[in-house]
Amino acid sequence: MLWWIILSGTVVLALIAFAAVFAVTSLVICPRRRDLKSAFAYFGERGEKMRRTYESLSREAFSVTSDDGTRLEAELVAPPHVAERKKVAIFVHGFGFNRAAALKYLPFFQKRGFYAVLFDHRNAGESGGKHTTFGAKEQHDLRAVVDAVVARFGTDALVGTVGESMGGATVLLHAAFDTRLAFVVADCAYADCRDQLSYTLSKRARFLVPVLIPLASRMAKLRAGFRFEEVSPERAIAALDRPLPILFAHGTADLVVPCSHHPRLVSAYRGPKLTFVGENSRHTRCAVDHFERYDALIGELLAMAKAE
Repeated sequence: MLWWIILSGTVVLALIAFAAVFAVTSLVICPRRRDLKSAFAYFGERGEKMRRTYESLSREAFSVTSDDGTRLEAELVAPPHVAERKKVAIFVHGFGFNRAAALKYLPFFQKRGFYAVLFDHRNAGESGGKHTTFGAKEQHDLRAVVDAVVARFGTDALVGTVGESMGGATVLLHAAFDTRLAFVVADCAYADCRDQLSYTLSKRARFLVPVLIPLASRMAKLRAGFRFEEVSPERAIAALDRPLPILFAHGTADLVVPCSHHPRLVSAYRGPKLTFVGENSRHTRCAVDHFERYDALIGELLAMAKAE
């Protein structure tokens, strides 16, 4: 009888552990999708202004197919005036959101004659795909978007990427291998996926981090094709061996991605860079809270990229 009790208890504990790991993994790879309507509603009164701005833009819808067949829905936004040389900024949103996040950055580039590309990540917005991979596959999706831009505007077009949060991590991962970029903006990016997820879980159950994160990483490999430890923007840009101008920005009041990730990224990159730490800015708020300073930094970055 005793062995049966022990066996039963072991099975129950194993099932509980499996359920916990499955749940943690699902939170990472299966965030709730938002359409544009819910994205604007999320921001309340400011969201209504964003919606009106979005609807006033000159937009052209198109789609891109990534290497693994995932369909990515995108839009090309024309600037009020077109520069002599074609210039394109590609905006990359964060975890669990969609292309509406790009709207806060548009003014910095549109007034400088840039076309803008807004697109939804895999498993986000209107795009296809079943899983989010924190940059592991998104970096290759971004390469497919750059392919489409170059096909449209030519190899002599000046192309840069602008990403926030997971999008910021994605643009850094992508920059490490795509030599066609002229500049990168990485706002509130995490330096390492595993560290970021450990921090997020620690806010709820710190004592479970050493056990759940390694197991969830293995399950993410089985379910979505990547391990947490494989995704490290910090390592990626440390190996970047060409002079690509990068602006790193982060808010001191960021409770989603700690500002401590910012100096790690800045220190890892040995190329031309600008840095900005927004005092009292929360997650993804630097460009809103410090608009004039951010605008000046974009100007400096584009001058470094010979785009001004």
